[in-house]
Amino acid sequence: MEEFRFSLEWSIPESELLPFKDDDSNEDYLDKNFSSKIPGCHCYFEFYPHGFEEERRGKTWILFNINIENIKKVIADYTLTIESANYSKKIHDIIRFGHWFFIADKKDFFDSKKKFIVNGKCNVKVEGTFKFECNVSFAYSVKVAAAADKKFEAEMP
Repeated sequence: MEEFRFSLEWSIPESELLPFKDDDSNEDYLDKNFSSKIPGCHCYFEFYPHGFEEERRGKTWILFNINIENIKKVIADYTLTIESANYSKKIHDIIRFGHWFFIADKKDFFDSKKKFIVNGKCNVKVEGTFKFECNVSFAYSVKVAAAADKKFEAEMP
């Protein structure tokens, strides 16, 4: 299995979060796609400030996913953090559809004392490693793409 380090950060402006603060009927969500140096690799976040589906309403959730074309199984060990709020979740995951993170009750997420939003933004960071099985030519192309800095860093488009 090939293993690669990754590090992503999503800085969500408070101005994008505020429409969700007082509107419980808003079913929209925020999302962020990241391109990468690895051919066919796509990472993304989906952020649900007040939940999704009826049973998760009133709670803040983040979905994180890594998708590598033609790879059916990605094994990932990573940590999702929101440092300002002292929030950290360590995960060992076989990613097929992403991993959901419960962040906080919506009222706590928007409570300035809880520090999820600081200096006009919420910074979400994910760092770790992912492994996958692939053919030799794909593994070589990934190693060439990542050789410059030994650590896969997602690049924003």
